Amino acid sequence: MIDIFKNFGNLMHFTDMQVKGCEGLLYDEPLMKSLRETGFDALLTDPFLPCGTILADSFSLPAIYFLRGIPCRLDESAAQCPSPPSFVPRLFTSYSDKMTFPQRAINTLMSIFEKFLCRTLFASSDELARRYLQKDTTYKELLGHGAVWLLRYDFTFELPKPQMPNMVQIGGINCAKKGPLTKPLKSQTILKHLGVETARVWGDA
Repeated sequence: MIDIFKNFGNLMHFTDMQVKGCEGLLYDEPLMKSLRETGFDALLTDPFLPCGTILADSFSLPAIYFLRGIPCRLDESAAQCPSPPSFVPRLFTSYSDKMTFPQRAINTLMSIFEKFLCRTLFASSDELARRYLQKDTTYKELLGHGAVWLLRYDFTFELPKPQMPNMVQIGGINCAKKGPLTKPLKSQTILKHLGVETARVWGDA
């Protein structure tokens, strides 16, 4: 439990730093004027930072999100994506989609605890959104207006979970093109996975 609060404290500190950075960007009036006058058709942003989401609402532009994920599954919650605790593991748990009954019970309790933590975690983002947009809103509500969610992962490496129709998995898009392994690396890989004797047989062949 101590580790949970320590990790959460670090995450909260990091989030507050991001919000301060966004504040400097959003209140740069010459920059905002220049962006407005450019006349963009859409805004592509990583919603891990709140700047782009707030900007999309301010400019009345459709937001296209490019992300791996947001702490507390805020992305899924904002998109109204079902997330049953019966098989979708929660924050700070190491469960898989196959849980025992006690694990499901703990996971359900963690989902309630998670809501409280997330409200606290994104409080500074909520405050910035309200202050800058001059309306009663939350960061989660603004995220929910996203037109398309481009998710940087692939279902083959993820636990099964529901997704909304406007969520598209594009795993590997930011990876470099694969190339052949060098000979020393091939030998080391065989040695590591097959053992010395087997590697010697492969090497002699």
